[in-house]
Amino acid sequence: MKVIFHLEENKIIRIEYVNLKGKKNFSPAMMRDLKKLVDLFKEKMVSDFITLVIEQKPIHNTIIISKL
Repeated sequence: MKVIFHLEENKIIRIEYVNLKGKKNFSPAMMRDLKKLVDLFKEKMVSDFITLVIEQKPIHNTIIISKL
């Protein structure tokens, strides 16, 4: 599964979920969990992507140890 964040002026305006060719599709339960995870961490994911890829600065790992 590919998760695409559509941004406008550094704000998330839409999130797109795309199945990958040749890969098994997510079950409805897995999609619910993925969407819940993305919703909880979307701002951090985008911020970390900008820091790592655009600014080329290191980021710190986030470890999730609780249930969503």
